[in-house]
Amino acid sequence: MTRRPTKYDANLPRNLTYRRFYKSFYWRNPITGKEIPLGQIARRDAISQTIEANNFTGQRREDVTIMKFSDVSDGRLHV
Repeated sequence: MTRRPTKYDANLPRNLTYRRFYKSFYWRNPITGKEIPLGQIARRDAISQTIEANNFTGQRREDVTIMKFSDVSDGRLHV
């Protein structure tokens, strides 16, 4: 018999998955498709990091080309 597919957790934002075997969260880069492990962190922290990363990758190309390193302060992007 084949194993039943696990259901998608609708309470997680896009591009975030939880791997029960490793007990850690993974974020998938929507541009490259590469999965980046977030580690064994709290669910709330994983969701906030994913939302922030999705906002960065969802920006338009024009916005990204205008950005400079001086726009980043305190580890956050200020536009």
